[in-house]
Amino acid sequence: PLHGILHALFVFLDVCAIHAGVRARGLGTEHDMHDSAVRLCANVRRIRMALDEFRGNARLTAFGSGFIRGIEIACDGFEPILGQLPRDAVHDAEVSVARHAALQGRSA
Repeated sequence: PLHGILHALFVFLDVCAIHAGVRARGLGTEHDMHDSAVRLCANVRRIRMALDEFRGNARLTAFGSGFIRGIEIACDGFEPILGQLPRDAVHDAEVSVARHAALQGRSA
């Protein structure tokens, strides 16, 4: 349901912020840092996929359009961080997102 996608968009921005903070502060072990990088990258990719799904299936009010635009802007803020993530973490994230999308019958 679209309301579930809308909820996920909102909630996972905060999850991304947590992982960005972990990365910025170097919190945890090397494994924690890798896991946080994978989760950050995967969640940003999933948010982008959900935005595409939402745009393709929802008729938005003016408020809804503004809300979605705000989520896009917030998501864009993570792009500089993603550009600095280790390649292996980005690869692991992309594999995870593609695997999940395939299970849902979608393409990543």
